[in-house]
Amino acid sequence: ALLAGCGGMSREWLKFLQQVEGVEVVGLVDVIEENTRARAQEFGLEGVYTGSDISKALNTISPDIVFDVTVPEAHVDITLAALEQGCHVLGEKPMADSMENARKMISAAEKAGKIYSVIQNRRYDTRIRRLRRFIETHYAAVKQDLATAFVERCREFCAPGGTAVLVTPQNWL
Repeated sequence: ALLAGCGGMSREWLKFLQQVEGVEVVGLVDVIEENTRARAQEFGLEGVYTGSDISKALNTISPDIVFDVTVPEAHVDITLAALEQGCHVLGEKPMADSMENARKMISAAEKAGKIYSVIQNRRYDTRIRRLRRFIETHYAAVKQDLATAFVERCREFCAPGGTAVLVTPQNWL
């Protein structure tokens, strides 16, 4: 696997990837090359490819998959390069910085016959799970409060004679 993007979120991805059986991180790429070396050292990734050029990395190490943890503006370049080299790609949301780029990425995945998936890697974050349990425990009350707040905000922004869509508690969550 090649991890593209060695900023703060890369730590969480690398912690996770080190626990996944059958996944070996063989390279790190970032626009700031020093970040790749620092992250490799931090995670004990001796001998992995480190650099700032995605194309060079893909040609040098030929990974099966690229994990894209870059900023949204870089997603299209990383994804297209990886798909063109025959790699699957797993990226974070948002998918792209524009609908045009999102369409390019989908088209490239279809053309390459590779999997391109976008996820949010916080599903198992304890804070998110705690919030989910709270909502499930207090489901009816929370849904009613959210629906009421939404309708009240709509009334504030709708001009006299304007139209608002009523969202009922049954439509929430």
